[in-house]
Amino acid sequence: MRVDIRGSGESDGVIDGEYTPRELADGCELIAWIAAQPWSNGNVGMMGISWGGFNCLQVAALKPPALKAVISIASTVDRYNDDIHYKNGTHLSAQLSWAATMLAYQSRSPRSGAGRRQMEGNVAGAAGERALFHGGMARTSAS
Repeated sequence: MRVDIRGSGESDGVIDGEYTPRELADGCELIAWIAAQPWSNGNVGMMGISWGGFNCLQVAALKPPALKAVISIASTVDRYNDDIHYKNGTHLSAQLSWAATMLAYQSRSPRSGAGRRQMEGNVAGAAGERALFHGGMARTSAS
């Protein structure tokens, strides 16, 4: 299952920054929702790259009961010393290109015809699937 972070892609709301308490709470809520679905065995994993990897680690630190595994790529638990935006507390020039890229991604309109209702319909009809987050976004794959 793939779910966009609040305020990005096809989701409602407003994105309020990186790794905010709201974003992490949404992740925990979504894990619980996935675990409670009739097609779920109650065990949820997360996978993410970069922002999604950071999100996975930070949500895992909150210990949602249904979260059983995390795959985090291109991320770190030490954002002060080893982050794309700051290295040992020093602001890096990569911040400008990252900000421009994120602005471009966030400015895109959602894909037509592929909204939340369609996703839920596809997922709900797929019995025997397990949930796997991808970058703070959920994704299901066949067992």
